[in-house]
Order: sequence, then C-alpha cells, then structure tokens
Amino acid sequence: MDNKVILQSRPFSTGLGYDVVAYEPDATVADYERAVEDFFTQARWTVLRQSKQEQQGWDHCFGCPLCCSERIPLTIGDVVRLVSALPGKDEHNSFVRSRDLEEVLRTFAQIDCLGGAVDITLKRNEEGQCILFDKQRNCCRHHALRPLVCRTFFCSFLSHRAEKLRLRLINAGEDELVRINLRLNLLPDLLQEKVSIEDYPTTTWSAGYNLDQDKFSKDIESIVQLEPFTVSLGLVRLNR
Repeated sequence: MDNKVILQSRPFSTGLGYDVVAYEPDATVADYERAVEDFFTQARWTVLRQSKQEQQGWDHCFGCPLCCSERIPLTIGDVVRLVSALPGKDEHNSFVRSRDLEEVLRTFAQIDCLGGAVDITLKRNEEGQCILFDKQRNCCRHHALRPLVCRTFFCSFLSHRAEKLRLRLINAGEDELVRINLRLNLLPDLLQEKVSIEDYPTTTWSAGYNLDQDKFSKDIESIVQLEPFTVSLGLVRLNR
C-alpha cells in the first residue's frame, strides 16, 4: 500500500535529514506515523549510524536509551493505546472506556499543573528514564505501544515544517487528553479547581471517540484526519 503521506530526504547544514512534502486529502494521523516508520525502515543514514552505514531500520535504534530520558508527553491516542499494557484487558474489543483511561493515567502518567496549564507525561523511574524503559533489554518494555512522540522520533535532523507538523499533532493530542480528564472528571484529586476546561477547546482528535456512549476507538489515530494540522505548512495536497 502506497503511503498517503510523503517524506523525502533532505541535506541540511548539520547533515542528512527529512522533510514532509505531501499528503492525500484523506490521510490520517496513523498514515503519518506509518510514513515516518516506513521512511526510517529504509534509511541507512542517521546521526547514530555515521560509523555503521550497514545498519538499517528502526530495530537498530534498540540499545540507545538516550531519548528515553527525555520528556514524553501523552496524547489521547497514546493513553487509549496503553490500555493494552494493563493486565486483564480484552484485546478483542474495538474500543475502551473512560475507566480504562483513568487506570492508564494513574498507572503510567505524571500530571503537573502550573498556572492553569496541565502537562501529562509518562512517569520516570529512579534513574530518570521513562517508566516503560526495560533496563535489561535497554529498550522500551512496550515498544509496539509507545507514544506518538516516540513513534515519530528517530535520531535524525528534520525540516522546520516536519518538526512543526509533529509538534502540532502531539500538542493537540495532549490538550485533548486534558479536556477529556476535565469533561469526565477522571482525576478530580489532581485537576479539581486547578484548571478551566474553557482553556482546552475541542481539537481534531475528538473525532476518535464518543463521550455519550463512553467509547474511545482503539483505532483513534486511523480516524483523526491529518489535514487540519497541515495548515500554512506548504505541503502539497495530492489528488490521485
């Protein structure tokens, strides 16, 4: 299947990197993630591999835990995905419930409130690494379930618009997660009277769930359209 989001390699003053150049009108966040993963599956160049040009693909990122010590923000899609990391969850269901999201947040998330702003990130272990970090294997314990910020990062340079698109997706997804917490009062002990829901309007991510039915699609990233996040970035809109 052809990718609905097109990435191309670009030479920068700092070295080779990539740019996001085009997308199809019906492309989704999942298509964007897939395009990034496919691009780096084929890439033989990165900062990590300057002395090991024979290495290829995402698997060769294993063994380098540096990015696992960075701040890892969570989106609504990430929390839905991490429900599968909880014990005893039915893998056959196509959706999760708000109580599942609450359990994920209490298990994996660090929530900080400062001046009416909320930051929801993965907890860290005693060494300052992500709580999902597997010390023995030197990689993520739930690699297939890792957050959007991790899935779209590789040790590579990227264009200004590629970085801006990535940040728009992550920031809006985190804002939607905060809004859901406030709407459903999932964590009253953490958020009650500290944050105003008026500061967190609906985002494009809201297409992936139905609050009235308390259903959050496990395929939320395949539902959320990419196009609203591409405004003013100068990407080519493909019609084929």
